[in-house]
Amino acid sequence: ARHSWLVAYNNLSHLSPRMSDSLSALATEGGMVVRTLYSDDGETRFRDRRPIVLNGIPDFVTRGDLSDRSLRVVLARIPPEERREESDVLAQFKEMLPRVLGALYTAAACALRNLPDIELERLPRMADAAKWITAAESALGVPEGTFLAALDRAHAEASATVVGADPVAMAVARWAPAAPWRGSAGDLLSLLGAQGADNGRDRDWPKSAAAMASALRMLAPDLLAVGIEVIQDEKSDPKRRTRLWTIQRTTSAETDPPAGELGSPTDDTPYCTRCDEPE
Repeated sequence: ARHSWLVAYNNLSHLSPRMSDSLSALATEGGMVVRTLYSDDGETRFRDRRPIVLNGIPDFVTRGDLSDRSLRVVLARIPPEERREESDVLAQFKEMLPRVLGALYTAAACALRNLPDIELERLPRMADAAKWITAAESALGVPEGTFLAALDRAHAEASATVVGADPVAMAVARWAPAAPWRGSAGDLLSLLGAQGADNGRDRDWPKSAAAMASALRMLAPDLLAVGIEVIQDEKSDPKRRTRLWTIQRTTSAETDPPAGELGSPTDDTPYCTRCDEPE
């Protein structure tokens, strides 16, 4: 990250929890401190924030913190008859490059002009990026609100992926009652275990009440997106000396974002449509 502005990884099939946490930190700014080489008390600090591109065929982003910071794009498979040689692709890109660069400059200029007037009704994760792109929408040839709608759809799909990949989330999703259930993390661990959720073969299954509580805190946003509300009490229960949890199904999941499709700029919208003068 220190030597590359864009951090890109290709053909991934799995991300370890540690790598997922590191990428999440890098997306919103993170760093590390190490001892300076050949010194007794010197420190060298590395602190960076970078855009990241992750590419792969399977759903390898399966932790909510990284999923919440991501915009998921699913590409169609290229059929054999439409495959092209690299030289042909590069030649076409070289021909398109001036228009692509000009469009990016126009979008950036439009965003700088419109940004002070943009007020979002709700702020998603990565709120500054969402506001910046919304400010550029009128120069990108798409209706206002298109990016937030696409972001909502992507996050809803990503949450479903996270829930489907986590054993605790799957167990809670299968069991969650319509009426509120209230109890401790230990109670939930015993309840789900009695229902056969812990088959003894899943190494990711919580082995203690503390581990179950940690899993619930991490999974709560993604479970809410699929219609299951998980809330932890702010204060401990004085009788049991532990915090209690409330779990229930909600009336509707956060899976119905407003309509709007991402489009492409056309020759009919070559400059910011909110501005009086062409760029």
